[in-house]
Amino acid sequence: MITATVKDPDLLPYGVFVAERASVIYDRKYRPIVRIPGQWPNCDTACATVVDPTEWITHDRKEWFYNDGAVPRRNKATRVRLQGIVDNIPALANEIERRDKIADLAEKKERNAAFKNYRIAQLSPASQTKLKEWSDKREARRLKRLDRFFDLDDAGYAQWQADTRPWGDGQKFERWRERHFRELLEKTKAMPVVPFPKQPAPVLAAPPRYRFETISDLRNLPAAKWLVDGWIPEEGVGLIFGEYAGGKSFILFDLLLHLAYGLPDWHGVKLPGVPRDVLLIAREGSKGFGERIDAFKAHHCITEDPDRLVFMRSPTNLGDPAQFEELKAAIAASGRQFRVVAVDTVGRALPGEDFYDAKSITGFMERLQQLGEVGQGVAIGVHHVNKSGDAFGSVYFGASSDFMFQVEREGDGPLVRGKITCTKMKDGEDGWKRRVDYEKAAGSLVVSSVVDGGDLMGKALKLTDDDRLALRALGEAIRAKGQLRSEMPGRSVTLNEWLDQCFKIGGVSPDAAKPMRDLHRRQVKLIASNLILVQDELVRIIDQTANAKASISIGVPGGALPPIPPRQT
Repeated sequence: MITATVKDPDLLPYGVFVAERASVIYDRKYRPIVRIPGQWPNCDTACATVVDPTEWITHDRKEWFYNDGAVPRRNKATRVRLQGIVDNIPALANEIERRDKIADLAEKKERNAAFKNYRIAQLSPASQTKLKEWSDKREARRLKRLDRFFDLDDAGYAQWQADTRPWGDGQKFERWRERHFRELLEKTKAMPVVPFPKQPAPVLAAPPRYRFETISDLRNLPAAKWLVDGWIPEEGVGLIFGEYAGGKSFILFDLLLHLAYGLPDWHGVKLPGVPRDVLLIAREGSKGFGERIDAFKAHHCITEDPDRLVFMRSPTNLGDPAQFEELKAAIAASGRQFRVVAVDTVGRALPGEDFYDAKSITGFMERLQQLGEVGQGVAIGVHHVNKSGDAFGSVYFGASSDFMFQVEREGDGPLVRGKITCTKMKDGEDGWKRRVDYEKAAGSLVVSSVVDGGDLMGKALKLTDDDRLALRALGEAIRAKGQLRSEMPGRSVTLNEWLDQCFKIGGVSPDAAKPMRDLHRRQVKLIASNLILVQDELVRIIDQTANAKASISIGVPGGALPPIPPRQT
């Protein structure tokens, strides 16, 4: 079995590049081995031809014969499968054996050279000098023999042939043929050529590896250029992160379409105003892209599809250096200058990677930036958050980013409104927020506006059963003891009166070690949900007729209170 006898497992088949007319089998280092007419697996194996391992293969898709968890040296089923492929393609088996022999000879030669150098290093300096002199003399004798043959004319060469080639050095024959060919060229009629006067070659000083600059040098640097004014620079790398279904992909898609169509602004933010090529490496949500584009066109009264927005939906692993270099070369060979390269999402582009490993994340962010640098543009990654609301994984996501935007949604219902928070901006001010509004158009959501007002929005808090009981206790306390006071409009009660009512119906246990602390916790969540108002030890219920979650109006003296929202179990 060739799978057992081959010394270098990397030479065994690893997968196949599939094109329209032919398929190319490659090894573990993605070096092509043989080309087979037809699309894999329906190929004419008898017509397989050997391929130069350095040849660049253009293909439509690729398949793998095994995954990294079932390598041939540890998995018998993989070895059996590869042996079946090799047995079915004789040219493949012969080429693998040939490459294995070449690799073995190169390894032996390298090992012998290392051993020779080691033995020479053990000699004394005088012995090393004598050995070098002897080697030089032997080389001189060899060159003298070659020169004697090199000087043969045609008659001498004919005599050498007649004497049945007494000198069997093939290199001598090659040198004679080279001299004979050069003499034939010299016998041809020379063309008169008037040479140009030689110009001295410009001496270019190599730029210093380390530059030392003063504050004056820094002030003379060009100002930062913006692709999206104040948001995204023309070059760099950054992240858009948020919770699942928080709207981050909608915002990225809306921005890419604005750039692809060449619109002058993005919801009031200045854009270049000319169409730009943008690339979306989409590993999530690709089935709904057509509907999103139709919704964008309907919202902006556009009839034509964007020809500057390009999708790449093939699986790729940016954590694998070989796949990254292949993707980078494919982007460069596409003929487009992508000003934006977006990856949606980071998790799908790094399968199996440890997101808390600093080395892996730093390497990924460097590769992501290099994808943007292919077209002298910017690279953007779409990422998820952890339980604390930060970008999931290592802190080097943020440390390696030039900009970061956190996207949040408002409420638990349909996506209608949200906000964007600039958590990092290397070349500008960060910490600002913007409100985002969404609306339906042609069967999908579109970003209708991005305006100031994000500071007024808060993340919706879910009320517990104790919070609802505390709210109900406040309503009953206002009904029983509420008074009209000059300090606060509407009927209100004191915090102690509210606490007493909580002891009666629930919300705060009378046996608690610190009942006022427990009431304060209920109070904070109700204030955050905009249900109550507290001022100078007085508390009342806010009119929430416009909010379906807390439709409790201010009690009128002598009137009945509206029903308390039902308790959720």
